[in-house]
Amino acid sequence: MRQLPEDDRPKFERLAAVLESDIARGDLKAGERLPPVRDLRATFPVSEGTVIHALRLLRERGLIWRDSTRGHFVREPVDVSVESSDDHSPEYDAIMREIQEIRRDMKRLTQRLDGIEKAGRESRP
Repeated sequence: MRQLPEDDRPKFERLAAVLESDIARGDLKAGERLPPVRDLRATFPVSEGTVIHALRLLRERGLIWRDSTRGHFVREPVDVSVESSDDHSPEYDAIMREIQEIRRDMKRLTQRLDGIEKAGRESRP
């Protein structure tokens, strides 16, 4: 069992900080699936609601994304030099990260579709 830092922040913020640190250190890598909620509950002394709230916070920060059937995944790192600057609001930066993720998803889906179409052509007599 891992312990949360002891400070005045709510538990969900402390849990989010621990997971964010794991991502920054590379313990959780881009594209990697995070443990399910029940496993995070077993790892940290927190409730299911705390875990869900912490994951929501990490999604809002653009660090993870959620697939409704497969769980939460670490996002690819954003090229901060291009996308983030002091001239932009945090909301703008979050939107730009989301657009970048959508572009990556579209590329993956296009590659997948190309593979399916190729397999279909090869299976024809």
